[in-house]
Amino acid sequence: MTGVAQGGRGRRLLGIVIIVVPWLLRDQIAVGLETASTASQQIQVALGEEEARQQQERDQRATLRRLIALEHKVDNVDAPVEKDATFDSEIDSAGAELKQSVASFTARVKALGIDDDEAAKVHHAGDSATAAAVLMIRDYGKSETTVEQDDALVARFDSAGSAFFKEIQALSAQATLDAGHYSTWATVSRFGAWIMTAIGAVMLGGWKALMRDVAGEGVTKADGEA
Repeated sequence: MTGVAQGGRGRRLLGIVIIVVPWLLRDQIAVGLETASTASQQIQVALGEEEARQQQERDQRATLRRLIALEHKVDNVDAPVEKDATFDSEIDSAGAELKQSVASFTARVKALGIDDDEAAKVHHAGDSATAAAVLMIRDYGKSETTVEQDDALVARFDSAGSAFFKEIQALSAQATLDAGHYSTWATVSRFGAWIMTAIGAVMLGGWKALMRDVAGEGVTKADGEA
């Protein structure tokens, strides 16, 4: 009878494990899903903000360049746009905005808890963009730089900004993919949890029936002896 009781306890313990473990696993996957979804949404927002910012900056620069060139022509000013104080100020503003955008997104990535390996390329591209912005702000429009050198500074700045944007795109795509994977596994885990819970419930029910049988057998023996 002792062996039967021990077997019953074992079945009960196994049943409890079968019920509890899947739900714990499902909860962990749910947390992962929520985290991945949040990261995906936040990066998508940052991606849209950066795309809009870069497009606006390019449009403003092109418009200002045309206006200054026209103004120089009307006023018969023999000076390149690159050396115009107003355009130089616009360049400085663009550089400062990119620096701020990089810092803001880097902080957002850190707050989201994104894996360092996944975010490494974004950080590297952000550092390069910041360095290009600092260099452009420092040297663009100086009397000692040529027009060609000024144009090269802007070209490097634009290239670094575009590279930063592309890495945000890549990170966004990866976060979205991760969220999809988590969603799939959450669904699988949910069905698995229900199935294993049902099995555990049956096992627990069987244990109770077994104990009733054991108790009944004990009562029968006692009556026989009496």
